[in-house]
Amino acid sequence: MQESQSLSVSQALQVAKNQLEGFTLRIVGEVSGYKGVGNYAGVYFSLTDKDSTLNCLVWRSIFESLDIELYDGMLVEAVGKFNVFPKKGTLSFSISHMQPAGEGLLRAAVAERLAKLQREGLTDSSLKKPLPEFPEKIGVVTSPQGKVIHDVIRTLNRRYPVAEVLFFGTKVEGVDAPESIAHALDVADAAGCDVILLVRGGGSYEDLLPFSSEEVAYSIARAQTPIVSGVGHEPDVTIADYVADVRASTPTGAAELVSPSSAELVGLLNSYRMSCARALKTQLNQQRHRLAVLEARNVLSDPRYLLSVPAQNIDHLKRRLDAALPQLLVRNNHQYSVLRSRMVSVGKSMLTKSEYQVARGASRLEDLSPLKILTRGYAAVFDEKGKVISSVDNVAIDEAIDVKLLDGTLKCKVSTIEKSGGLS
Repeated sequence: MQESQSLSVSQALQVAKNQLEGFTLRIVGEVSGYKGVGNYAGVYFSLTDKDSTLNCLVWRSIFESLDIELYDGMLVEAVGKFNVFPKKGTLSFSISHMQPAGEGLLRAAVAERLAKLQREGLTDSSLKKPLPEFPEKIGVVTSPQGKVIHDVIRTLNRRYPVAEVLFFGTKVEGVDAPESIAHALDVADAAGCDVILLVRGGGSYEDLLPFSSEEVAYSIARAQTPIVSGVGHEPDVTIADYVADVRASTPTGAAELVSPSSAELVGLLNSYRMSCARALKTQLNQQRHRLAVLEARNVLSDPRYLLSVPAQNIDHLKRRLDAALPQLLVRNNHQYSVLRSRMVSVGKSMLTKSEYQVARGASRLEDLSPLKILTRGYAAVFDEKGKVISSVDNVAIDEAIDVKLLDGTLKCKVSTIEKSGGLS
């Protein structure tokens, strides 16, 4: 096409389309504006560097085959072609393949490691231990070089100078750093600290990688002491931050989390003092009022008041007794009359029966009486001792005997004894 030839806008864009869409390019950039897969046929986001931004598209079928988890800030290496849209005059990059690049590869590895630890339960919120309100012994695990240790100690001395600070030095960078940090944590945990600070200053993503190692994560998880992580600056997040009991955005922030401010404590104590004073004053006023109420009672001013209620009860009982006695006497008199009548009636019947029995007994006694026999001409003979003589064998000649007749007694003397064979 001749340089002097004029083209319409659509013709110019079509030329650009024909020229650009024939090239396959490999681009490295940082993901921006990623919204997730959604319900669209394509996945849309941008790749950026410090100077430019490029709109990108990945068809959903291609994206799902990549097995990659995108996030804003992730550095990726994308392979694709430009798409020019003449009608809108826009340009986009259609990606056919994509993978993490540089730091993105490291972030992907850390993300995969974090997912593994999460499946194992190391980041479970139920495992988080509460921080002591007033720790007596604070352990600090960090590098002996640099200003971090000085910043932490200065913060603790300013806010909470009564605490004992134990320093456990460790490497925080390099190949040996994960093992060194894990060992320092184990030693600090065994030293009887009330809380442990795991801190280091800022750095690149690669510099902070030891704090995303499995060695450090497992050491934090098995510790019996609460651990506060303060690694890097606010945007920096490591696996140690997920596993630790509490995460602070900076080392100084970690020191502030475990150290109550002395000024705040003084204010709190003053608040408690005022609250106690108010409570005591209120209690004293209540007791004074209660004492005044008790003092005003009649029972304390007039001892007779104490006996008034029992006296009223006695009067009431007396009135009831006075009313009850006459009624009781009337009732008892009536019962007495009834019982007397019954006794008279029963007594008469008993006497009649007894009289009959006596008369009958008397009649039988009379029939059996010896005197009754005497009326028929018989006599009873007694010796000198008054003993009945029933046989001639019981007397002797010249013995004195008494012969009892109906109307008297004969004094006799035995002159002759004639014995017969029996009654004739």
